[in-house]
Amino acid sequence: VADAQEPAVLSAKNKMIEACSELIIVCDHTKIGMVCLASLGFPDVKTCLITGYQADTQTIDQFRERGIEVHLVEY
Repeated sequence: VADAQEPAVLSAKNKMIEACSELIIVCDHTKIGMVCLASLGFPDVKTCLITGYQADTQTIDQFRERGIEVHLVEY
């Protein structure tokens, strides 16, 4: 999770993402659609989201429309 109190941490995380050719995000379904004080940018890299099948369908569809591959899993 990006910490809005630590800009250096957020900057470092963004730089790591920018260096990637593929970004895989594993996220609890309760975090999908939540607003936070700071966010990580999504560069033009292949992005995959893995989350619980309970995630909001409309939000998941929005990710897919943006070209993000989504895998819904049971955990």
